[in-house]
Amino acid sequence: MSSILKRAGVLFLVFCICIGFLSGMLSLCAKIPNSAIRENMIESALAYKERDAFEIPENGRLCGVSDNFADAILLGVAWNMGEYGALDTKYNSGGEFGANAGFYLSLVNDAEPDTDYSRYWHGNAGIARIMHLVTDVDGMKTGGLITILFLAMLVCVLLLKAQCIKTCFCFFLALISVHIWNVRLSLEYQPAFVVALLMCILFLLLEKWGTYTLCVLSVIGGVLTAFFDFLTCETIPILLPLALVFAVRIEEKRGKSLSSNIKLFLLAIVCFALSYAGAFLSKWVLASLVTGENKFILAAASAGVRFSAEDSAGFLSGIPANLTVLFGGSARIEIGRVILGVAISAAILSSAFYLVKKNGYDRAGTVTLLIVGAMVFLRYAVLQNHSYLHEFFTYRALATTVFSVLAAVALSSCADKNEVKKKRK
Repeated sequence: MSSILKRAGVLFLVFCICIGFLSGMLSLCAKIPNSAIRENMIESALAYKERDAFEIPENGRLCGVSDNFADAILLGVAWNMGEYGALDTKYNSGGEFGANAGFYLSLVNDAEPDTDYSRYWHGNAGIARIMHLVTDVDGMKTGGLITILFLAMLVCVLLLKAQCIKTCFCFFLALISVHIWNVRLSLEYQPAFVVALLMCILFLLLEKWGTYTLCVLSVIGGVLTAFFDFLTCETIPILLPLALVFAVRIEEKRGKSLSSNIKLFLLAIVCFALSYAGAFLSKWVLASLVTGENKFILAAASAGVRFSAEDSAGFLSGIPANLTVLFGGSARIEIGRVILGVAISAAILSSAFYLVKKNGYDRAGTVTLLIVGAMVFLRYAVLQNHSYLHEFFTYRALATTVFSVLAAVALSSCADKNEVKKKRK
């Protein structure tokens, strides 16, 4: 019992260190003089002034939508941090001119902020202030895409170095399936992938250190995700690294029992979820102390909207909406496209599974991968309103599902039946 409490205490200490370090860094970013970033901020404001809140590409496919609305809010928050601080986060809504114009008016007309946005951490706003010392929003988007592609390349290098070629190929296809290049379109799309790929690298490098090490990494990943991501595809920083670990173990023929896999999965998920939620709670506590206002009320109201089904097409409608985007849809829900896409995928993959597998396969690893992939749909079911309205970016969480299913099929020949039985004894 004392050992468990000691380990829990270390995890809590890691959480506190992460929160303290990141909030301190964000406070330092807020100290950057607005005069030092004003010129580049104006360039960014001019870029958004005339744009629609959501830009749909000519082909109409929702996977290519640009969320200028969220970017304008983010940059508005970043600008106002220079005057109000890192915890009193707010922006100008633009009123009759529209949300994008609110950022422009803040810079050009010194318009006062009128909308509280303290329900989120704003780590990316701090990055925006740093980046605007040298470039505008277009440069920041390009830098984000380069970072993501570089981290993805490092993941592939690690997999290839370990001779996990099949796992690497499945990982590559998973990123392609969610149009990884389109994360350049909006600042909001990028942080979840940066954190996810960073955690993939750490999980792969340290997974042999044991379950507890992965729990520590899960705590760090949960804080980072809450701190930088605007609720886009917050499951990917924990589910994709876990799926990679299980896939690598299968390909290296060192898979463990189903109970052992599930234990690791649950412990990592709990550590991530608690640190993720704890990061938000710490923000609301700190913001309430700094401003003297109860920030929990606004946060609770916002959470209620995202969990409800008020603006969706009904219970579980977020699932077909996200699958529609994955399969190249142009409308919010194209049920025919979803059914056809799922049916064809299932037929091809199930056939490949039976053709590829030899005398036996790592049943525990395969089942575990499918469980990990299915968790994404649970997110869509729980946050149904949010998943339905914002399917053009939440669908990217399906990278985990695509990878898990592909890996389950591709790796079905990586374990001999007798070896699997021996490992279970």
